[in-house]
Amino acid sequence: MDVKYATSVIWMIIVQLPLHLSFVHKKDLLPHPANLTLQILNRSLQLSWDCNALKELSNITEFWISVKAPHEKNFTPLQEVKCSAGETKLELQTHVTLKVDIQINEKTTHFTREIVVIPEGMEETAASNATCELYVTSMRCYWNFGKNAPDDTNYTLLLIQNNSELQCQHYENDQQRRTGKCEIPDLKINEAEMSTILLEGNNKKDIQIYAKRFEPLSKEVFQPPTNISLIFTKNEVEFYWSQPKTFYTAANHCFKYQMQDSRGNIEPDIDAKYTYKKDISSFQEECPLRMRARGKDTCYMDTNWGEWSEELKCGPVPPSSAINIITYTAIAAAVIIACLVLLLLCMRSCKLLFPAIPHPRKYSLKPTNQEKELDNENLKCKQMIPILESEEPDVICLEN
Repeated sequence: MDVKYATSVIWMIIVQLPLHLSFVHKKDLLPHPANLTLQILNRSLQLSWDCNALKELSNITEFWISVKAPHEKNFTPLQEVKCSAGETKLELQTHVTLKVDIQINEKTTHFTREIVVIPEGMEETAASNATCELYVTSMRCYWNFGKNAPDDTNYTLLLIQNNSELQCQHYENDQQRRTGKCEIPDLKINEAEMSTILLEGNNKKDIQIYAKRFEPLSKEVFQPPTNISLIFTKNEVEFYWSQPKTFYTAANHCFKYQMQDSRGNIEPDIDAKYTYKKDISSFQEECPLRMRARGKDTCYMDTNWGEWSEELKCGPVPPSSAINIITYTAIAAAVIIACLVLLLLCMRSCKLLFPAIPHPRKYSLKPTNQEKELDNENLKCKQMIPILESEEPDVICLEN
């Protein structure tokens, strides 16, 4: 029995040995990409390689390409491509690190190759620390000049999304501080699609280009909440507001809010209910209060707090008697003013409708020399008795 069992085991080893050797052979010939090269062509990254794999493995081998910016810790997956393709185009980014992982039959090997993307031109002449902010209708971008960029360097900013390019026209350059700013008004882009800002120097051969990818939705600077109002009741104060104006129509549940008084006390994050109640005992004296908003992670929005609103008076609640006195005084003053205005209008209308009757002119009849020669008998004279004693009597003579 032992001899037969040993013989069968040896036979099985001999039969399976070629398969094991074949596996070892294939493992030794795993397709590590050779001649990995990266070029910046036509505002895109061109990555090429030699597959360096057996025919039966080239079509089942995939490369996983990831990217990491200098300030980031983790790689972000960009693209998946077949080893047999030999090349691929990537979205333009500069001063980043590419990582290529190999996967065969859904199993990733430990081979990793990292490539640092450095554009052509003089070192440290590209713009740096570029950042963009999205507002309700516009976008503003800021950057620093390259350390070795000449003093007369000016950068041109392009906003690229898919196959469309938008060049900024409104620049503000501070040559002393070596900073630049550009604003794009009336911006029309898809806020949810990845975009690229490209900064090119006026001397493209010597000045390195700078490119950075970002998602506009995550760069929006939120305006203050709108329609903020306070309603005081006997025991509490109720706050009302509307969501801030945004670049696109955001859902109601995508915001959180904060309140702050003059003492620096900040209320905990308030969910988007557009109403908030607070005990009246918290307002012992008058204090300015303001609000601000931010987005939520679940909506892929900017989670930084936005701008503060204008200050509102948050307390204390005036006594009811004082409220009545103020109210009645205001009503009485309004009524008096209205009556005076109405009286003036009536007086003016009466003068227009019933004008004053002018007093008859008084004539003094001074006869000429010829008239004196006329017979006085032909004249009949009548004396007009005045109504007022202060007036002298008038005499009217009529000819027969």
